[in-house]
Amino acid sequence: MQEGWSTEKERRQANPGYEWDGVYQDVTDRFAGFSNVEVVKGIVPDIFDEVLPDNIAFLHLDLNAGEAEIAALDRLLPHLSDGAMVVLDDFGRLEQQDLCYAHEAWWRAHGHTILELPTGQGLVIFRKDAV
Repeated sequence: MQEGWSTEKERRQANPGYEWDGVYQDVTDRFAGFSNVEVVKGIVPDIFDEVLPDNIAFLHLDLNAGEAEIAALDRLLPHLSDGAMVVLDDFGRLEQQDLCYAHEAWWRAHGHTILELPTGQGLVIFRKDAV
């Protein structure tokens, strides 16, 4: 979690098990058999200055940092297809309350509501005419 994109509280809550030597290679190996997948190494949302998909039908955000997730949404919104499914990973988790509030405000400002799923995730079905 990058200091510029996360709070001290968010960094304290981060699971250190998600960082290990070779993570990029492990991910690249996992998706090697899928010709339609491109693994890109970088910091979200900064990497979007270099690589950004044209059309997104499914987006799963799991950065555990409100500022980073909102900045990512700002960059990705124009690329969402009408009817795109957007999953917000930790939306309903009590320890991620700040993340929840950030998403609620952002999506409301963009004409959408979030469905909280029993898994603690949030789901948005994106409609271009709502923006």
